[in-house]
Amino acid sequence: MDNLQYQVIRFFLNIIADLPIMLIFLVSATFHEVGHGYAAYRLGDHTAKDAGRLTLNPLKHVDLFGTIIFPIMLSVAGFFPIVLFKPVPINPANLRDPVRDGIKVAFAGPGTNILLVLVLILLTRLLNSIGPIAVSGTYLFIRENIIVTFILVNLIIIIFNLIPFPPLDGSWILRGILPPQWRFYFEKYKTYLFIFFFILVITGKINFLLNRALKFFYYLTRLLIG
Repeated sequence: MDNLQYQVIRFFLNIIADLPIMLIFLVSATFHEVGHGYAAYRLGDHTAKDAGRLTLNPLKHVDLFGTIIFPIMLSVAGFFPIVLFKPVPINPANLRDPVRDGIKVAFAGPGTNILLVLVLILLTRLLNSIGPIAVSGTYLFIRENIIVTFILVNLIIIIFNLIPFPPLDGSWILRGILPPQWRFYFEKYKTYLFIFFFILVITGKINFLLNRALKFFYYLTRLLIG
C-alpha cells in the first residue's frame, strides 16, 4: 500500500470514528441555537422566528463549512473536531433592553445545554435505581457509549461557548457586563480578538484547554451519573 492510499484510508477512518460524536454535536448544537432564538423571541426579537430558526430540525442550522468541512479538517489534522453552526439571527435593537437582554440571549444557548446535561443526569440516576434496567447489557452500553458522550459533548459546548472571544457567546456576555467606556474598546478591537481566537483554533492551541476540560468533565460525569 502506497502512502497516498494509506492517507486516503486514514482520512475516511478518522471521519467514521468521529461520526457519532459529530452527530451528538449536531443534536446538542441545534438545541443550543434554538435556545438563543427562543430567548430572543421571548424578549421581544422575532428575527429568529421569522427566519424559521426556532426549529429542532438540524438542517436549518447547518453551515456547509463550519458544520461539515471545518470539523473534518480538524479531525484529519488530529485536532478536536469543533463543530460550528449558523448563528441564529438576532437583532438587539428589537430587545426590550438591548444590553441586559443581550446577556440573557447570549447565555440562553449554554443554558440550554446545561439543562440537557441536568436532564440526562437525573434520568440516568433514575434508571440506575431500577434493578432490572441497571444490570441490563443494553442499558449499560447506552449509558457508557451514548449518555456519557452526550453529557461530555454538551459540557464542552458550554465551556467552549463561554470563552470570551468573538463570535462566541462569552464575548457577548462580557460585552454586556463591561462599563460603557470599556465596551467601546471591546467593539473596536473585537475583529482582532476574533483573528487571535481563530489562530488558536486552527493551530490546535485551543486543544490544550478542551482536552483538559474533557478530562475534568469525564471524571465529573462519572461522579454525577453514578
